[in-house]
Amino acid sequence: MIRMNTISADKTNYEVFEDFMRYKHSKNLSDGSISFYEEKLKRFLGWLKENKTHIADITSPVIQQYAICLQSEFDLNNKSVNAHLRGVRAFVYYCQKLNYIVEFKVELLKTQAAVKETYTNKELKKLLKKPNTNDCSFSEYRNWVIVNFLLATGVRLSTLLNMKIKHLDFENLVINLAHTKSRKTQIIPMSKTLFEVLTEYLIYRKGIEDEYLFCSQQTGNKLTKRGMQSAIKTYHLKRDISRYSIHQYRHTFAKLAIKNGIDAFTLMKLLGHSSIKVTKNYINLFSEDLKEGFNEYCPLENFTNTRNKRITMKKE
Repeated sequence: MIRMNTISADKTNYEVFEDFMRYKHSKNLSDGSISFYEEKLKRFLGWLKENKTHIADITSPVIQQYAICLQSEFDLNNKSVNAHLRGVRAFVYYCQKLNYIVEFKVELLKTQAAVKETYTNKELKKLLKKPNTNDCSFSEYRNWVIVNFLLATGVRLSTLLNMKIKHLDFENLVINLAHTKSRKTQIIPMSKTLFEVLTEYLIYRKGIEDEYLFCSQQTGNKLTKRGMQSAIKTYHLKRDISRYSIHQYRHTFAKLAIKNGIDAFTLMKLLGHSSIKVTKNYINLFSEDLKEGFNEYCPLENFTNTRNKRITMKKE
């Protein structure tokens, strides 16, 4: 007779942690996500060990105490504390599912929505000014193409780094994003301008289909994360732009798309969000910008124009 074994709650904190990490690996999460859980939980488990807390003793007050510790001893703001709590929350819910600990909800701290910085139109004009291909270096020209690509797609850094020439479908005017946060292949449209930019770029790039789209000038190999960030920084500073965040292009893409009237579901698909709630955060943050030029596309203003008419009430 086969009997169901009861799950042992006698495991140490680190044994449960190792089980949890194996579980996360089995979910085929990205390297970034795995590193996130590992970093956050190692700090949490270190704190638990110092406080001599057994895995079965993890309760809501214990989590609240840990949050206070992160604020007071590590001087973290609420946003940073929540990042740690998200990692801990996944671990806690995993333990609850296996009946290691009693069920309770891990509450995050209240935070004010952070302002997502974007590039101004003036900055974008400087950044999009094409370098002279007769006397510029390949790296400067490549960086100009990267800026065009980022503004046209709003992709994340990891996606950008892993783009290969074969992922560009010029015939159907689409781009296959093979490396995404969700690990799912995503297909997005290729704009007319980006088509022209990439077509010319590949004349200079001269790579084969399986090579990376944006490569090192010295080696022709894939750019590293640090190499890409350094390239963008150099490119921006040369054009007198002191801000050089790659993710800022993603925010700029979202903001301009919203201002141009894109609907939430289309934006969600283009940005690769797993939930419409994340996309709505962008819309709420940039809703103030929708007021700019509203009279130009407001239906009422287009059908009636009484601003220059003087109306006199007729007396009975």
